[in-house]
Amino acid sequence: MKGEGELHPSLWQRWFSMNRLVIYVIFLTAITAAIVVYGRGQDLNWDLLNYHFYTGYALLNGRYVQDVAAAGLQSFLHPATNVFAYVTLRYLPFPFSAWSILLVQLTSLPAVALIAREVGKGLGYRHASLSQVLAVLLCLFSPLWWSELGTTFFSSWIAPAILWGSYILVRSFSSSKVSCKSLFFAGALLGFATGLKLTNAPFAVASFCVLLLLYDGDVQLFVRRFLFFVVGGIFGFGLTAWWYGYLWLEWKSPLFPLYNAIFASPYYDLESYRDIRWKFFSFDEFWNYLYQSAVGTIKTSEIAFADIRILLISALVPISLLVTLLRRPVAKQGKSATAVLVYVGVSFFLWAALFAYQRYLIPVELLLGLVAWILVSRIVTRESLRVLALLLLIGLSAAFLKVPDWGHGKVDLGAHKPFSLVVPENLASTPARYLVVGAPVSYLLPYLHAGSIFYGLNFSDQSKALIAQRLHAASPLPIRILAEDRYLPSVWKRLEMFGFSPDTHSLDCSYLMTSVGRYSACEVILGKHTLAASGLIVNAAFAEADIGQKKGVLWERGFSFPEFWGRWSDGDTAEIGFQACLPQGAIRVLVTAQAFGANIGQPVRFTLGSQDRVATFDKSFSQTSLNFVNQQDCADRLTIHIPAAAPSGGQGSGSDSRSLGLGFTRIEIIKE
Repeated sequence: MKGEGELHPSLWQRWFSMNRLVIYVIFLTAITAAIVVYGRGQDLNWDLLNYHFYTGYALLNGRYVQDVAAAGLQSFLHPATNVFAYVTLRYLPFPFSAWSILLVQLTSLPAVALIAREVGKGLGYRHASLSQVLAVLLCLFSPLWWSELGTTFFSSWIAPAILWGSYILVRSFSSSKVSCKSLFFAGALLGFATGLKLTNAPFAVASFCVLLLLYDGDVQLFVRRFLFFVVGGIFGFGLTAWWYGYLWLEWKSPLFPLYNAIFASPYYDLESYRDIRWKFFSFDEFWNYLYQSAVGTIKTSEIAFADIRILLISALVPISLLVTLLRRPVAKQGKSATAVLVYVGVSFFLWAALFAYQRYLIPVELLLGLVAWILVSRIVTRESLRVLALLLLIGLSAAFLKVPDWGHGKVDLGAHKPFSLVVPENLASTPARYLVVGAPVSYLLPYLHAGSIFYGLNFSDQSKALIAQRLHAASPLPIRILAEDRYLPSVWKRLEMFGFSPDTHSLDCSYLMTSVGRYSACEVILGKHTLAASGLIVNAAFAEADIGQKKGVLWERGFSFPEFWGRWSDGDTAEIGFQACLPQGAIRVLVTAQAFGANIGQPVRFTLGSQDRVATFDKSFSQTSLNFVNQQDCADRLTIHIPAAAPSGGQGSGSDSRSLGLGFTRIEIIKE
């Protein structure tokens, strides 16, 4: 019999005793991942823009004391992992920011390889085999894991803690003496992962189920092992529990705003929020998902993915069960292999019942290759047949693989500006109390003056009451409302709930543009704001290069998304709302635009106040001058009537559903 030192080699020895092919596979995967991350460009995923960047900044700078729900509901999710996201993106240029994140995510791979070695021992392999190498390779055809590499999604950041904890647990089944210290450490890793992201709870529960397999008839010893694991889990969770304590003290619920039907915080509705988009409402939906996941589905993901391994394993399970019923399995299956099957199976079905959101399944996704290997080994005995079966599974997985892209953009290499944001001087140099509207928007906040306070209006009516109370407290800071362009037409409705009215107040706007969108920060001023008495009083500059020249515009409606050259109208009318009423008298409107399709050469009617003027436009850009005499007390918008708005798809634009009319580069209003 081998000595204990041989039965329990160090982690370092285990790693280098693995087949070199496994090491090469992991190394080549890491190199490939670095190239892929670089090629995709700067991460601009919605969650990063909505709360990852801000909550990391908020925790690092102690902003939770003063800001209120600046990133909406997600403001109250555990922010610890986002500190690293914020620091890397804020202070490291691309691609080094993305590669720093990638290094953390890649630490899952050694854990997967080591679990594979333990499974191999359970299947009777004394040394690493070719089928083990192929099983590890099959694990790597994980579309959601690839989609998150180099991004701030922390499902893949926390996956290493889950997988390393699982490895320690699985390793216990191939050891003659189970170390209680190891079980404590495994529990601590899983508890820590659950504390950082509560959706990891199914993996902790699955680990408890795996732990039951350690029972060998000695009740006292089993209870001791179980207690070490549980105490480790409590310890790991306790490292993150400070956040839940803060929520309890400040917001009257340890899980605020989740499960508020139970905790009844006064700052949120008495309901237990759940995103039902991903819920399986019937077994039929679940069975359909097993097939749809192979060919591509959005049932469990906002963006379509495809992973045929789920369907293939679903087919292998009944075959292996049939083999078991008809005759004994052709291969010995040790407890380590059984432990992996139990762990993956329990995790998967808990995930399907509780969340059914694909990104939350990444730790299981990375183990599917090992599950397939175990099932194949139960069906066929010869190594050559196992290798052929795994090669077939790898080929099918490669053919059907579809990796979603959560949003990437161009970047200036070496620049420390991941969002290509340029902040107007008055916003960067003067603090204010900001009412933050819409989503995603909170990624802008760290670039505004550090003395500012941010109040999110996208959360709950109860939190708005708290914000109203704070706004009416004495403060030297002005009030500004920050919103993306599409939210600006309703800006006064949002301000009126805090006692601000266009009859008694006015807005003075500054403009921001990022690689994601265009925003306005409008300061609320008591009394009427007046435009200049002469000269250029409004400049609706639509081109990216001219955003710094934009002036006097409060909102734009009936326009398509911004493009580098300007914006198309989208629909039968387009409107520009001014931040103040135009002065009376002679007004000249300069329009730089081009016409689309049937609008070429057609009369286009412009309405300002009570007057109409008509102009025509060609298929190339030209400037037209329209003269008005404003006689109204408050002419606060320019309306453009499109004669023949046409679906852009009719001009070979594929699935583009816009109804285009005119393409505008600039509209200037001059007081004569």
